[in-house]
Amino acid sequence: MAPQDIAQLDANQVQVRVSLPVGFTLDVPKTRLNLKLSGPGGSRAAEMTLLPVSVARGIRSGGIFSPDTVVNTHTLRLAPEGARQLKAAQQFIMSNRPREFHFGIEVPFATVPKQAKEVVFWADLKLSNQDSFQPLVDGARIRFKNAAAGS
Repeated sequence: MAPQDIAQLDANQVQVRVSLPVGFTLDVPKTRLNLKLSGPGGSRAAEMTLLPVSVARGIRSGGIFSPDTVVNTHTLRLAPEGARQLKAAQQFIMSNRPREFHFGIEVPFATVPKQAKEVVFWADLKLSNQDSFQPLVDGARIRFKNAAAGS
């Protein structure tokens, strides 16, 4: 995929999935899909707001050395303001022809279990109805500040 492909996206088809272990809850109003574009013509960043579509319980693989994790998977779509941010980024792409792009995600928690020392989470991106979800974050492990080292 090239930045010019992003200029062709339909904002109504962009979806994000965020999977958190049961007990953690996602702060959906503060969750953002980020897009950074850069090239000789300049750079642009978009922080796209999201709206909830559904929440489903499931299991994410822990990989070879870790157990599977029971998760709540939140499916989200672009909010109207997020769609405006994407449209502005698309206009930037058409007029400035950036060479590089990067999607990222902000995943704030609404609640964290009291005794939690760390969390593993996943985030996936789907850019059109014809595409499948692609990983943005694949089992990232975050250790909380109050967790003791070695525990």
